[in-house]
Amino acid sequence: MIKARPNFNGNSKQDFEDLAWYLHNAADLVEHVLKDIRSQVLHLRNYQTSHTPTLDRAEDAIILQRAMYSLDEIKDLESMILVAAHNLYTEEEE
Repeated sequence: MIKARPNFNGNSKQDFEDLAWYLHNAADLVEHVLKDIRSQVLHLRNYQTSHTPTLDRAEDAIILQRAMYSLDEIKDLESMILVAAHNLYTEEEE
């Protein structure tokens, strides 16, 4: 859970929402690139000159899997920022 909160450090709820939106857009672009890598670069035809094509592809797939996991972490951070902004907004209404 992110502990930063709007207004406690000089940022507004809108600042947090804007940053979450930028993070969302960046995550979408990274996800698009990773999908292209999976579908076009990691295709078996690109390993035809390798002595161990199956092993090489498997190792590359592990790297891609780690990148996808990192992307999930970015999306989780985006959600935490939005929750932090929303929680403050809810607290102010009470």
